[in-house]
Amino acid sequence: VFVIDSSGSMSDDNKIEQARKALTYCVGQLKDSDRFSVIRFSTEVEKFRDKLMAAAPGTRDEARAWIGQLTARGGTNISGALQEALALREAGDEKTSASATGRVFTVVFITDGLPTLGITDPAGILQAVGPKRAGQVRIFTFGVGNDVNTKLLDRVAEETRAASEYIRPGQDMEVPISKFFDKISKPAMTNLKLEVTNAEVYDMYPKELP
Repeated sequence: VFVIDSSGSMSDDNKIEQARKALTYCVGQLKDSDRFSVIRFSTEVEKFRDKLMAAAPGTRDEARAWIGQLTARGGTNISGALQEALALREAGDEKTSASATGRVFTVVFITDGLPTLGITDPAGILQAVGPKRAGQVRIFTFGVGNDVNTKLLDRVAEETRAASEYIRPGQDMEVPISKFFDKISKPAMTNLKLEVTNAEVYDMYPKELP
């Protein structure tokens, strides 16, 4: 699920156009066997579809057209966007939902600002999405510019064994996001574990390998 911040601040430095290009690239790289959706959020949260869709050529074309119409306006409802994205994991019937199939459920979350609507306290946001993060869920976060809450985005990514990345003002957003998508579509290693024998270990960091 690709989640894009379309609040008013995304109009600065042409960020919304860069984000549209990056999302269009990611959707174009999906395989027919993948399932996906796109969510945009500002004051309100809007979904491309109410459930995960098979990435058939026609559906990918519809998603690219939907992304192409995104405009920047309104506030920043981060908590609502995360909750809607995670709810898509259970969408569908008992056989087709992401949780039922055992697939890893991946969220790509892109924002350039601090939460201004919904739950605005970082601890409250983490608590609200906590129950839905269990299992094979990964939330990769992208902070754009200097006004993001890095602690919040880092915690969201770390607690789902994902990763966070930050894009500097004026940096081309399309390049790091497209590189990231290329990387996670073909992971070299997954579910890493570290076992230590014949020694006492303390203060290990990170507590869970990403």
